Amino acid sequence: MSRWLDLKILLLLIACTAFVIGSSSLGAFAYETVFKESTGYSEGTKVGPVSLQGIESQEAMSKVLEAIDEWKANSSFTLKYQEDVVQLDPSFLQFDIKGSVEAVVNGQASPLLAAVNIDSLKEQVTTYNEVIAKSIDYEKLADTIKGNVVNLKQGSFEFYMSEFLLSINQGGVEILSESVITGFDQEMEAIIEEWVNSVNPIPLKSMESYSLLSTIKSDLISEQRLQGLNVIATGLYEAVLKAGLNVEERHIHSVLPTYSKLGFDAKVKPSTMDLAFTNMSISDVAIGLQLADSSLKVTVEGYAHENKFEVVLKNEQTLPQKQIIQPSPAIQRNTSNLIDEGKEGKIVQVYRNKLNESGAVIESEFISEDYYPPVHAVLQVPLKPDSETIANLKAELDALAEIAESVSGNTAVDEQNENE
Repeated sequence: MSRWLDLKILLLLIACTAFVIGSSSLGAFAYETVFKESTGYSEGTKVGPVSLQGIESQEAMSKVLEAIDEWKANSSFTLKYQEDVVQLDPSFLQFDIKGSVEAVVNGQASPLLAAVNIDSLKEQVTTYNEVIAKSIDYEKLADTIKGNVVNLKQGSFEFYMSEFLLSINQGGVEILSESVITGFDQEMEAIIEEWVNSVNPIPLKSMESYSLLSTIKSDLISEQRLQGLNVIATGLYEAVLKAGLNVEERHIHSVLPTYSKLGFDAKVKPSTMDLAFTNMSISDVAIGLQLADSSLKVTVEGYAHENKFEVVLKNEQTLPQKQIIQPSPAIQRNTSNLIDEGKEGKIVQVYRNKLNESGAVIESEFISEDYYPPVHAVLQVPLKPDSETIANLKAELDALAEIAESVSGNTAVDEQNENE
């Protein structure tokens, strides 16, 4: 009986010991579980670059806010285009501090939640330059800005406008300039149509260059097809000049073509003479060619700029032609043969003015001096003309001079009326 009592007492002692040990362990576990928040976040817990180890959630929000304020005080934002710089106030940035802390996973790194107020960002850019503000892809710019700020790395952040410009096919564009070429026959029109289909349209990104000869697949071009290409070149040259694009290379004919206006002639020749230009504007442009009703229309479309352009002709002069008498044994007495009626020469200086929003000239750029030498009249006469032939010859040449003078006078009046 004594042995069973001893065994019972031993078992009771073992059970009591196990209860005491189990209660201690369970109490510690319950304490850690219930009062975990009071001990703070564990090692490795972060919001962005901000460590939350050992602090509670309320203190964590204050610490994140403090880090953001310090980052703002030591960071700057600029939007650049060439020499233009827009200083941006970081007030367009919105940080969700509460949401960032509530999303924390203990022991892990969590992102700092940030957003860009696009309206506020656009307002800042518009205040600096309303035209530039219309050309920017703000969604793309906002995403790039967010990628640079969520880590709160201090520094100067520069964003180049050329990387955030709206594409020309996103709409909102207008016609910047146009040219209309006429004065060619139906046979030439068919050739011009082939060239229009070959080169049209011409998209040009900001800072991109274009060469007309680069569109030609072969240097072997017939004279007629080359004349048609020169009509295209003349239309392109006038349009891009009026749109403010930089003309890198351009040549003219020795005689002003009937389809070209003075100051806007352009000539190309495979391997030697090209028409080349560069889009130096902030945004993309698109050049379109349209052939209809015996006229070629060239337009340059793009986003409007604060500056407009106008082409001005200055110091225009008419160079009189001479009358060359050419004795010839093939000419009978009392007769003559007018080989070439000739044509007056022209010289003119071409300038391009940059205008501000009110239309005032803020810059005048010399473009070229176009010179077309006179083509002299050539009249064949007998080797030994008699007095009657000489008198008739003199009268004929005088009449030719009067006609030339009359044509010159009418042209001057037409040009004056056109300018008015």
